[in-house]
This record gives sequence, C-alpha cells and structure tokens, in this order.
Amino acid sequence: MVRYHILVTGKVQGVGFRRFTQKQAVNLKIVGWVRNKLDGTVEIEAEGKPQNMNDFITLLWQGPLRAVVDQVQSQPIRGLKGYRRFVIKRNG
Repeated sequence: MVRYHILVTGKVQGVGFRRFTQKQAVNLKIVGWVRNKLDGTVEIEAEGKPQNMNDFITLLWQGPLRAVVDQVQSQPIRGLKGYRRFVIKRNG
C-alpha cells in the first residue's frame, strides 16, 4: 500500500471534479479524501495498492467532461493513515 498527496490544477472546480475523483477512487479501491482549495485547485490524499494508485492518477488527468486539467502533481507520503473509505471534504 502507498499514500500520496495530489494537487490538481486547471479548470477543476465547479465541474464535478470531486465527485468524479470519489467515483474513480471507489472503483479502484482507493481510500482517502478530496477537497477544493481556496486557490482554485483540488487537493487529494489517497491510499491504495501501487498499480491502483497509478491508474487513479492517470484518470485524474482526464477528469470529468467539463474539466480542463493543466497539471497533476503527486507526491508520495511515508506511512499510512488507515482510511476506511474515500470522502469529499469541505473546502480548505
């Protein structure tokens, strides 16, 4: 299992990006959270199997239909939080 901090930039707020992210995470058995940041980016912390995480990050580059993703920055984080599900958090 691996854990990543991910920051997505572009037209990613107001287009269903958080719900898209949650759906992809659930399908790939990824746990963690997603939230909109005040600077217009989307922030994600996610845990899962390495191959599932690679697939998840690839899907984030696509995003939902109305999104325009400019960049997906992913940084591995040491240690696991032990999340039980994938949730949408309030803006932060």
